[in-house]
Amino acid sequence: MESNDGGKASYSKSFTYGVFLSFRGPDNRYTFTSHLYYALTNAGINVFMDDEKLPGLEQEIKNSRILMVVLSKSYAYSKWCLDELELMMECRKRGRQTLLPVFYDVDPSDVRHQRGTFADALGRLSYSFHKDKVDRWRKALTEASSISGFLGNFIDRKEAELVEEIVGRVVGELSYTNLFITDYPVGMDSRVKEIRVLLEKSDGSANDVRIIGICGIGGIGKTTTAKAIYNQYFHSFEAKSFLENVREVSQQHKGMEQLQQQFLSDVFRTMEVKIRSVARGKKLIEERHCGKKVLLVLDDVDEVDQFNSIVRSRDWFGTGSRIIITTRNEDLLEQLGVDKVCITPEMNDAEALELFSWQAFGKSYPKPDFLEWSKEIVRYCQGLPLALEVLGGVLFRQKEPQWRHQLKKLRKIPEDKIQEKLRISYDALSGFEDKDIFLEISCFLVGMDRDCGERALEFLSKRCLLSINESNKLMMHDLLRDNGIKAIQGLKLTLPRGDDRIVETKAFWELQNLRLLQFSHVKFKTGYEEDLFEEL
Repeated sequence: MESNDGGKASYSKSFTYGVFLSFRGPDNRYTFTSHLYYALTNAGINVFMDDEKLPGLEQEIKNSRILMVVLSKSYAYSKWCLDELELMMECRKRGRQTLLPVFYDVDPSDVRHQRGTFADALGRLSYSFHKDKVDRWRKALTEASSISGFLGNFIDRKEAELVEEIVGRVVGELSYTNLFITDYPVGMDSRVKEIRVLLEKSDGSANDVRIIGICGIGGIGKTTTAKAIYNQYFHSFEAKSFLENVREVSQQHKGMEQLQQQFLSDVFRTMEVKIRSVARGKKLIEERHCGKKVLLVLDDVDEVDQFNSIVRSRDWFGTGSRIIITTRNEDLLEQLGVDKVCITPEMNDAEALELFSWQAFGKSYPKPDFLEWSKEIVRYCQGLPLALEVLGGVLFRQKEPQWRHQLKKLRKIPEDKIQEKLRISYDALSGFEDKDIFLEISCFLVGMDRDCGERALEFLSKRCLLSINESNKLMMHDLLRDNGIKAIQGLKLTLPRGDDRIVETKAFWELQNLRLLQFSHVKFKTGYEEDLFEEL
C-alpha cells in the first residue's frame, strides 16, 4: 500500500491497540459485541471498537495487533465493513497481525461462497460499485472464512461461553508475536496454498506427525514462505518455534546448543533452560516434550545433524505436530525422510514486475518513463525475489542517470548482495571436482540435452543449482552462472551456417588453463574445426 508521501509503506514497530473489533452495528452492537468488548477490556486488553460513524479507520487497523471481525448476517450490506475487511486481509498477509473471524449466527460456508444474505448484499452493492471493487470484497470474504475462528450459532452453547473462549484465545495470541514476513507479499498466496494443504492433511496414523520440506535456490523465498505459513497456523498448536538461520547459527561457537535452548524456551515459554552440550540438549527435548502438539520450523538446514539435534524422532512430538524444513539441498530432505518436498518456484513476469515496482516506486506498477527499464531489470532477475528486492531498493527514488548507470553496471558485474546469497549453494559443494562440474555445466552445457551432463545432473539439481525444462534441456539461473571462474578454462563459439569469417588459431595458444573448446560452424585458416586440434 502506498504511503501518503509517495514513499514506501511501513508499519510502526509497536501497536497502539491489542484488538481492532470490526462488526455491523444493527446486528449485535448492544448485545454480543458489547459483551465481548467489555470482557476483553476487563482482561486488560486495549480494544478499538469500530463504529460505522467513524470513516477512515486505516491507521487504527494498522496499529492493532489482532484484527477481529464479527461476521453477521448483515455484515456484507455495509461497504464500510467490507472496505475494512479488505484492508485487514492485506495487513494479515504482511505478517505482523493476526485476523480472527467470529461467525455470529452465520455458516462459514455461506460466507465463503457468498450465499444467503451475503449473496443478496453483494448483489445490491454491484449496482453501485465497479465490478473490480466488488470482486475484491468477495475475495476478502472468501479468505476470511477460510481462517480458523469462532462459531457462534448459540444452539449448542451459551453466548457467555463463546465470549470466554475468545478472550482466552486473544490473551494467548498476544503472548506470542507474529513473525515479520515482508513489506510486499506479492505472489504469497499461491506459494502458501500447496503447503497449507499438506499441513492440514492427516495420514490417519496414531502419531500423525508430518515433516514437509521447502526447497529452492538462495533468494527464491523459502524463508518468507515458511514465515507466512507459521503466522497462519501457530495459534492452532500447543507449542510453536521458528528456528531461523540454522546453518549460520550452527557454525558459531555453541551454536547448536543455542538452537536447542531456543527451541525448549519457545515450547515451554521460559528462558531458564541452560544446555551445555548437544547430547544433553537432545535428552532434554526428548524428556520434556510430553506429547505436545508442536509447530516447528527449521530454516536453512544444510546438515543432517542439525535436524537430528532437535528432531531425533517423530515420537518426541505429539499427535498433529507439523515440522517444516527449508533448505537448498533436496538430497538432505530425502535423507531425513520427509513426507513431502515443495520446490519453491520463481516468480512469473507479472509478479516480478509488481514486486520490483513496490521496491523501486512504492506502488504496484512502474512509472511510465521507467517501464522499459523496469522490464529489462525484471528479465535480468529471472523471477528471483531477492534480486528484485535488492535492485528495487538500489533504484528507489533515483533519477534517469542513476538508472542508466545501474543497468550498464549490471550487464558487466552482478550486484554483490545477490551474488553473496547465491554463492552459498556453490560453496557448499563438497570438493574441487564437484565445483568444476558445476562450472563446466554453467559455462558450456546450459541449453543442451541433459544427456551431455548426465554424470552430474542429479547431484547438482538436488542442490538447486540446475534444472531441466520441458524440452529435456539443462537450465540454470543466469545469476547463478555469474559465479564463473576468472581464469579461462573453456571457450564456446557458434556461428551461423555459411559464415565466411576466418578465426585465427593462434588466439588460443596462450590459454594455458584451457580444458574445453566447443565450436559450431567455425572456419579456421587450416580448414574447419576438425583440423584445428592437430595444429594446437
